[in-house]
Amino acid sequence: MISIDPRFNGPTDCGHGGVSAGRFAELVNPLAASVRFAAPIPLATELVPTAAGGGTVRISNGDRPIAAVSPLSEPLDIAPFSPADDEAIAAAEGRSTFRVGHDHPYPLCFSCGNARNTTTALGLYAGPLAASAEFAVRWTPDEADEVPPWLVWGALDCPTAAPAFAAVGEGSAALTGTLAVEIRDCIPGGVEHQIHSRLVDVDGRKLRTEGALVAPDGTNLAVVAATWVTVPADMVVTA
Repeated sequence: MISIDPRFNGPTDCGHGGVSAGRFAELVNPLAASVRFAAPIPLATELVPTAAGGGTVRISNGDRPIAAVSPLSEPLDIAPFSPADDEAIAAAEGRSTFRVGHDHPYPLCFSCGNARNTTTALGLYAGPLAASAEFAVRWTPDEADEVPPWLVWGALDCPTAAPAFAAVGEGSAALTGTLAVEIRDCIPGGVEHQIHSRLVDVDGRKLRTEGALVAPDGTNLAVVAATWVTVPADMVVTA
């Protein structure tokens, strides 16, 4: 059984896509897996994993499919990201539409919600870098030692959504469709990292983005490939 703690919400009363995917990945390989969502994730609910062949595990809530998780069959092919200087990334964060004072479709989101107390949430407000197609945000994990994989998944999710939100424009939002993460090295707590992302393509209501967790020396410690589904910003999402 797997249960997502109510602290880790995305849309109100639904599990955060990145944290939930990271928990689901523990069933196959938390360092290299892909999760496809079929429905919003209920909070504080015992979800049932079932082996489905080929290494895939399906997660359900009663008769309702929630997600399927599979180990990655090969490394993610993502062009490396380079760290931005302090001035550039601070300016990018200042341009984020997720920040306090902006309308936000999911203001209580664990990762990017602007009405959330950052002592119980991540407060990651990724914005566009000047003269670049990339979005970026700084992240200093609170952990004293190595950051657990599920939290890396959680941190990568919303910053990787930022290019998708920018592409769909005002009046629309984006929900996680698929999330594939490859954690390539240990990620130390207490060290300032950067999360970078870019838009890959748009196909109707589906948008693809990719991103990376970048160390101060430029090492891409973890990479992510994601698909997002466009929805109306005022759509009420319920699990």
